[in-house]
Formats: sequence, C-alpha cells, structure tokens
Amino acid sequence: RLPFQLSVLEQDRWGRFTRSRPCQLGDTSPHPDGSFQRTVCIVNLQLVPETLREDLARAIKPLQAFAKHKAWVRRLMRVQGHVKGRFTRCSLQKEETSAAYIQAVWRTRAWSYYAGRHVEDTPQVPQRCQHCNSPIVEAI
Repeated sequence: RLPFQLSVLEQDRWGRFTRSRPCQLGDTSPHPDGSFQRTVCIVNLQLVPETLREDLARAIKPLQAFAKHKAWVRRLMRVQGHVKGRFTRCSLQKEETSAAYIQAVWRTRAWSYYAGRHVEDTPQVPQRCQHCNSPIVEAI
C-alpha cells in the first residue's frame, strides 16, 4: 500500500542498529558466522499521497506519545538519582564532620579527666562526685 525501499540496518559506534543503507544483492545471503543482516522496509514519504500520509501519522501517533513519555520518565529517574546521590554524599560528609568533632571533644575532655593517661581501654565516662561534680579517678 505504501511505497517503500528495502534497507539494511547497520550498527553505529555504540553497537546499536540505528543506521540504514540501501539493500544490495549480496545482503540477503548469510555471513560466514551464520547470521543474516537485518533488513527493514523504509517508507519513502515524498512519494506517499497526502491522505495516506495522514493515515500513517494517525497510526504512529500513539507510539510516538508512548516513546516520548518513556524518554521523559527515563530522564526524570536519572535526575532523581543524581539528586539523591548528592544529598546522600552531603549527609555522609556532615556525619563524618560531626563524628570527627565529637571524637575531638571527647579526646580533649578525656585527656584532661584522666590526667594525661591513655583512655583507649576505658569503656565509659568517669564517674562524678554527686556533691562537687568532679571526676572520681579511683573508678577507673
């Protein structure tokens, strides 16, 4: 019903079949590896009458809308992934900074509490006197 031209699909530099060229005589024979080349029928729109062109456009319209929606969803998910990754990296950096600050404060206070002795083997904060709130060194 539509004037078409038989074409052979070729791979682009990423290995996808997005390019085409006119079909030649040896294209339908199998390759040495046993595979056939992919052939497609490409409609020549310059030779198609206006009414048939409108019919073709009406038939392609739902497919085109679906492809556009699918591409939009794919782009949206990619952007959401980038944003989520950025927020995660920022929160991890904030946690690391907070942890380093807490560790530095603990080391300086523990150093002063234990009068210069190492406290790596001490599992808890020193006990404090109920009356004067000074650390009890004997509890170690």
